[in-house]
Amino acid sequence: MTSTAVSTITGQQRAVRVTSNTPINWATQRGFYLDLPEPGERQVSDSILRNGRLVFSTLIPNTEPCSFGGRSFVFALDVRGGIRPDAPFFDVNLDRILGSADMLTVNGQPASINAVESPGGMGIVGTPGIQISGTVDTSYWSGSDGQVAAVVQDLGAGPIGRQAWRRITQ
Repeated sequence: MTSTAVSTITGQQRAVRVTSNTPINWATQRGFYLDLPEPGERQVSDSILRNGRLVFSTLIPNTEPCSFGGRSFVFALDVRGGIRPDAPFFDVNLDRILGSADMLTVNGQPASINAVESPGGMGIVGTPGIQISGTVDTSYWSGSDGQVAAVVQDLGAGPIGRQAWRRITQ
């Protein structure tokens, strides 16, 4: 992680994360990995791959040994190198517009937020469900407590669904 910050989103404080944008040197490296900063944090859900973006959630178990549950972060990475997207990915301020208000300043430079903590009280989030509508899509996060949150995100432009049809006759 390059940076973890706390952002106030619709009156709630929520942690957001920014990962590195250092590209992989494919001559010496065979891929990428993330050092997840929370104790016990791990990815246990399926990932979604669309238009070069890899979306997944992590599980952070409750730190109390006799308690159940936990919380999650939902990540978005560029699949070709594990770096953060250049443009805002999550609608962090919930205005349904992806813009500069959805970014953090890291080392004096604007940086897209590419991991957002699940809303308070929502618990552990599984694989998000995505409703596709152009370049701005709605991701539905279902929490272990039964809540569902709708989050606008940018999965990038690109073709979806059937692109061609060819009838083969004999």
